[in-house]
Amino acid sequence: EVNLLLNLGSAREGERVIYNGVPYRIQSLNVFTTLTNPLLAGIQRLPLEQVGTLYSRPELAEESWFPSQAGDALLLADRTLVTVEQQNVEQVILKTLGGSVIQYKTAAFLELNVENLSRNGTFVVATVFGLDYRYQQDILDHYPALIRAGVSEALEKAGFDATLYRDVNVEFRTANASSLDLQVWATFDSSLARSYRKLERLLQQACVRVCNQYDLNIPFPQLALHVEKVAPDTPPWSAGFTPSQAASPAPSTAWAAGSAARAEPVPQN
Repeated sequence: EVNLLLNLGSAREGERVIYNGVPYRIQSLNVFTTLTNPLLAGIQRLPLEQVGTLYSRPELAEESWFPSQAGDALLLADRTLVTVEQQNVEQVILKTLGGSVIQYKTAAFLELNVENLSRNGTFVVATVFGLDYRYQQDILDHYPALIRAGVSEALEKAGFDATLYRDVNVEFRTANASSLDLQVWATFDSSLARSYRKLERLLQQACVRVCNQYDLNIPFPQLALHVEKVAPDTPPWSAGFTPSQAASPAPSTAWAAGSAARAEPVPQN
């Protein structure tokens, strides 16, 4: 403990340490040591003997302390869009678009691997749209160009400033079972993160509008059934023979013997 107080132990003041699965900075070493995280409200206060079981390391430049902060828009693993209402050393409180509240322990939230739409300045919205196989000849160039122009026009009409989006792209993705699928995506400024679902719908709407404008057919999944012809079972009787012509069952041996005895002529004296 003396080494800890002299800042010579395994955990040192000003360094980064993991406590209960969450990263902290050792703010001060004392009889009760204070741990803080720049992105979490509150502090952790630990007795010196407990700090002796921890191992710290120097902080790295621009090191991430937490994947979110209050106000950020996040996509969970199931693609649910939420905003961070509050986060502290004990819990993270999220709110869905409908107003429902989701609560996680801070360490459990770190294990979710959420996608933060509000960080790094931009995020991407993507969707898949299919066209009929009759357009196969021009699916690589002509139709992607039509839809790209349609998406740009839809964004402009929706009132999105041209400085808030870029890189509108449409490319052929795959030849599906009943459609030729196009990948449609665009990059948006992080200030539009809370409009993620609206932007997803807008991309699909733009694709349908282009199809309506140019009378393009939108396919639907088709189920093909292959029925194998099976020859009827061969009847147990030969051709031209009907069951009604079948012989009556043979009489039993005892009855036949008795009949034969009665049929024998009586000897004449």
